[in-house]
Amino acid sequence: MLGSTLGYILTNAVLSMIYTYHVEVGALILVLSSLIIMAIGLATTTSTIYKTATANPATTLRNE
Repeated sequence: MLGSTLGYILTNAVLSMIYTYHVEVGALILVLSSLIIMAIGLATTTSTIYKTATANPATTLRNE
């Protein structure tokens, strides 16, 4: 949470220093992007765990 807040403040500060007119980065954009990243990570982890849990151990040991 602290990193997101600090990133938001620093992003606005850097954009203000570089550009006279810039698009304002809102809190909604940060929250939505964080939720999308978390959903992708959860889906990836879930699919890997499911694939491992349903794998046949005999086939895995035979192939190693």
